[in-house]
Amino acid sequence: MDGAVKLLKELLTIRSVNGRDDEGAVAEYLCKYFEQSGISAHIQRIDATHANVLAELEGESDGAPIFWNGHLDTVPYGEWKTDPAVPVERDGFLYARGASDMKSGLAAMVYALCEYKKSGRPVPHTIHFLGTCDEEKGGIGAVKNAETQTAAVRTAEEIANAEFVSTMNADLAEAAFTSGCTATKHPILLW
Repeated sequence: MDGAVKLLKELLTIRSVNGRDDEGAVAEYLCKYFEQSGISAHIQRIDATHANVLAELEGESDGAPIFWNGHLDTVPYGEWKTDPAVPVERDGFLYARGASDMKSGLAAMVYALCEYKKSGRPVPHTIHFLGTCDEEKGGIGAVKNAETQTAAVRTAEEIANAEFVSTMNADLAEAAFTSGCTATKHPILLW
């Protein structure tokens, strides 16, 4: 759990207000984090202040992959009694801009994927992580990724009928829920 909280705190200190800060700084940080865990990742730079991070946890099957997506940017700071880019721990909660929307969700997904990779357990289907920029305004990160994405997306019926779902969900959910990064209004869909 300490590693997940550390990851979340580090993400919260990276300023990524849409339209003001370089959201690519979050992408670069996550790319390095993935690579240090042995997961293939790369940056998809869009312009001077926008970038996506894409990572892949390779699975054993040639079947359709699974996609996890979260956004890297935050809304403007507004009025705070503390510096919104410095996480404050109070009563067991972390407060900072992006803590609930959506850096805790990012931290939970990234931490779960990296811990799963480190465990050495087989991954039934490839999981693609998409950390996209500009969600709070125009969605250029999602658009850019959609333009370049060639992998097939699973239909709801394929997902519902897949035998691996319950086993993989249990393993990944355990990693996410024990990570301490689950307090977010953006749930992680563990398909």
